Amino acid sequence: MKRLLCLTLAGGFLTPGIGLAQPVLNSEDAEEPELGSGTDRVLATADQQVKPDFAIWQDDRFDGFIKPIVQMSSSVVGYLPESDRPQSEFNNRVSTLLLARIGFEGQLFEFLTFRTLFERNIGFSLSRNGPVGTSIWEGTASWQARENYIRLSKWGLSLTAGILPDPASVDFISENILDSFGMDPYVRDPLLVSGFNQGQAVLLRYSRWGFTAGAGFTGGNPLVSSLSFGFGGQVNQTSNLFNAPLRALSSGIPGSDIHMNLFTPSLSYADRFFAVRTAGQFYWIDNDVTEDEDAQLTGFNLRATAKLNTPTVRYLLPVLLLFGDLPDDFLRLYGTAAYRENDTVAIPDITELRDERFKGIVASGGFDVDIGTITAVNLSVGGNYYYVTSRFTAESGMTGRPDDLTVHYINLGATYWLWQDVVSAGFRWARNMTEATQSFREPALDATDSFILSLRLLI
Repeated sequence: MKRLLCLTLAGGFLTPGIGLAQPVLNSEDAEEPELGSGTDRVLATADQQVKPDFAIWQDDRFDGFIKPIVQMSSSVVGYLPESDRPQSEFNNRVSTLLLARIGFEGQLFEFLTFRTLFERNIGFSLSRNGPVGTSIWEGTASWQARENYIRLSKWGLSLTAGILPDPASVDFISENILDSFGMDPYVRDPLLVSGFNQGQAVLLRYSRWGFTAGAGFTGGNPLVSSLSFGFGGQVNQTSNLFNAPLRALSSGIPGSDIHMNLFTPSLSYADRFFAVRTAGQFYWIDNDVTEDEDAQLTGFNLRATAKLNTPTVRYLLPVLLLFGDLPDDFLRLYGTAAYRENDTVAIPDITELRDERFKGIVASGGFDVDIGTITAVNLSVGGNYYYVTSRFTAESGMTGRPDDLTVHYINLGATYWLWQDVVSAGFRWARNMTEATQSFREPALDATDSFILSLRLLI
C-alpha cells in the first residue's frame, strides 16, 4: 500500500503513507481510480480512490472510514525583484512562509467518497512585493474553502458535486517544483491561465480501457471558478472577469449582477507509456443580469497536456537504451498547450462588444528525473518552463503595433528523500520575466527571482 504521509523540502511530492488501518476492500477495487501521486495527489484529487491510512473511524458494516487531511508547507524564500521604475516597495527580502490545509476525507457504502479541506493562504504575490506572508493574529489570517465535495462512483461512472478540481484541467508538470502545493505565483499563475479548473461544479466522468470522458458544469458569479482568472480583457469600465464581482462585495458575498456559466467537456487517456488530457472550456457571461440590453460575452479555452513515461522516452532518446531496462518513473517528460479567445466590452460603453476578441496562448514543457529508482541515493530533479502570451488588440493606438503582454515562468527544483516518499529536503529556483509591446501595459516589475527552501507534510 502506498503511504500518505509526505514531508518535503522544496521538492516534488509523491504520496506515500503509513498504513495504520487496514483498507476497506471490495470486489470492484480494480474499477476504482488509483491513489494519486505527485502532481495529481494535490491538484487532481477528484478522481482518486480514498485510502483509509490514518483512519480515525472505521466500520466494516458500512464499508466506511474517515481519515484526517493535514497538509503543511513551511518555507524560507529569498526574493529579488527587478524593476526600472523608482518604486520603493520593490526590494530584496527574505521571508518565512507557511501554507496549511486541514480537513477530512472518507468512504461510505463502497460507492460514496467525500472530501472537505480548508486552507490558510501562503501570502505570496509578485504584484505585492513577493512573499510577505499572512498574519498570525486573530481575525487577520486568510482561510478559504479549498475542496468540499461528494463523489458517487460505480462501474467506472462517477458523479462529483461541490468545490472540486476537474482532473482533466490539470497540467502535467514537474513534481519537483510543487513544494508549496502549486500555490506560489511561479506555479499557480501559469496553471490558472492554462485552464486549471477548480470551483463549485457538478462533474460527470466515465472511465473504460484507460480512457476517461467527462463533462462539468458551473454556474454563479465568476469567483465560483478559477477559470475566471484566465478570461482576458475588461468586462466593465474598471475590472476584468476575475475582479469585477469584488466591486460589490458585501458580507463576504461577491457582486450578484454579473453571472457566469461554464461547460467543460474532456477526454483523457493513460497507461504505463504515456498519458494525455484534453478539455474544452466554454464561457457564457451575462455582464449585468439587472439589464436587458447589456453585453453578453462568450469565450473558450482549448487545452491539451501530455506526459511521456520512461518506456516511451527511451526510444525518443536512444542514448537511454545503453542503460538497459529503466523503471517507468525514472524519466518523465511533460508538455502543455492551450489557446483561448473571448469577448470584451467596448469601453466606455459596456453594452457593446469590441469587434476584436482577446486571444491568449500558453505553452509549457517540463521533466522529472528520479535518480532514486536506479541508485541508493534518493534524489530527484526536475523543472518546468511556461510561455504565456496575451493579445488584447492586433493594432493599438498610433503605433500600429499589436498590444501584447508576454510572461515567462521558469522553475527548477531538486529533492533529496530522507525517507523515501515520506520525508524530503530540497531547493528550488523560480524566475518570471514580463514583456509588453505597448508602454501603457508595461508592468512595474520586469522580472523576479526566488530561491525557496521548504518543509512539507502531507497526510
